[in-house]
Amino acid sequence: MEAKCDRELGLINDLLDLQRLESSSYPIITPDALLLQHWLPSVIEPFQIRLQEHQQTLQINLPSNLLSLFSDGISLKRILVELLNNACKYTPVGDKIVLTIRHNSSKAAAKTIITTSNSANISVTELPRIFEKFYRLPNADIWNQGGSRLGLSIVQKLAEQLQVNNKC
Repeated sequence: MEAKCDRELGLINDLLDLQRLESSSYPIITPDALLLQHWLPSVIEPFQIRLQEHQQTLQINLPSNLLSLFSDGISLKRILVELLNNACKYTPVGDKIVLTIRHNSSKAAAKTIITTSNSANISVTELPRIFEKFYRLPNADIWNQGGSRLGLSIVQKLAEQLQVNNKC
């Protein structure tokens, strides 16, 4: 019963967060200089038990000369948590999840690019729908973990918000 209540509370909070993001009233916190080498371990630590239970491995590709990232740490953490949750949820037993962070400097703008990848395949027909609210790939949740089906919608809106705020 407690788990069901927690799930429903999570759904309500996700709905509220998404509504705030869509109406541009999501709280914006002053960006901080994040040294990802020091910041990232606290973000991924809660996933260690889940990775062990599912016999999954997490490979982190983080260059040693990565510059500080000037961003909202709370929003960036939420993005990474949602992406890692999905990666854990859809990665089969014994497979690897890869988290890659790189810095891309160009004349137009410098960007930090964060990607997660795993062995799960998304069909070309399903790919355009993954950011839709309440959408879940059919028969893909191999661990039967459920969720609000709002995670990637929240990721998309947070990423848009961070891009807009980082251009100011």
